[in-house]
Amino acid sequence: MEETIEKQNPAELKIDFQKTIKPILKNIFLFNGCLMFCSIPLILFVISQTWKGSPISTIILFIALIFTFIVAKKYHSNALYQEFIIVNAQTLTVANQIGHGDAKKKVFEIDQIVKLAFIGATEYTEHPLQNNIVDITGLATTEKELQFLIDEGTMEIVTSNGKFRFGKNIPSWEAERIINLVKDFLGDRIKTELAY
Repeated sequence: MEETIEKQNPAELKIDFQKTIKPILKNIFLFNGCLMFCSIPLILFVISQTWKGSPISTIILFIALIFTFIVAKKYHSNALYQEFIIVNAQTLTVANQIGHGDAKKKVFEIDQIVKLAFIGATEYTEHPLQNNIVDITGLATTEKELQFLIDEGTMEIVTSNGKFRFGKNIPSWEAERIINLVKDFLGDRIKTELAY
């Protein structure tokens, strides 16, 4: 496993998150997103053919088009999603990036951080038709896939202003590595917690 720590200068530390997403799952997300994006022209064609004959079905198809676009974008974003932390003496920055696009950054002043913690995965309610033995309907698989897409994160920064979750789909051992690196860099200036 390659180490993903980059030091630009001695006063700054960048930590890339090592996710447990398997390459096959990443490829499936990309494939699903591409299929859904490819279905958009087909839906537009059907809308153009039914516009005069049935306005109600056209409106329903237009709503389906919007829904398909949103879901396809979510699949594509999850396949190319990356997160990292940049720590210096004054701030801790959590950044996420899709592909090679611009990184969205959330900056926290070190003195304002009450706690940096691993809180674990969100516990979702099971699907009422889920069968733990054999998933004949596929509902449990679909439910797990949706939970993977909407997950907020397994790590949390608590400040006096509120809580911020990040570290989407990060396992406990990776969170422990990240927390230890931040703690080693900042010393006792920040309180950390690992809750399993």
